[in-house]
Amino acid sequence: MDLASERSDLEISLSHPQLADFSALLGGQQVQGDVTGRLTARQRPGEPLEADLQLDLSDFASGVPLADGLLGQEVRLAGELRKPAEEERVSGKLMLVGQGLSAGIEGAADLQAETLEADYNLDLPP
Repeated sequence: MDLASERSDLEISLSHPQLADFSALLGGQQVQGDVTGRLTARQRPGEPLEADLQLDLSDFASGVPLADGLLGQEVRLAGELRKPAEEERVSGKLMLVGQGLSAGIEGAADLQAETLEADYNLDLPP
């Protein structure tokens, strides 16, 4: 198989109406809410790698009062990853947005030089 001539597409959609089903995986924490999401990735020979993620939580409750106060019932997690076709550099960002919280990290890595740059932001209510 000649991987240089192969192309790849990935798309995963997620919808689960009861996060409570996963409470046992979180040490018994009583998580509640609904989740929907989508992950897409695309790679073509000679073209950049592109990947995107979006998860939306509705009617969310973590069972942790501080987290619930900051995140609220509607939460979005979104991110992206990019790698130019002919470069050894990867860039990406990830954002979390809730009722009283907005947080993000954005960065890039040079795979050949083995360097990493990152910036973050955190916005909390006054």
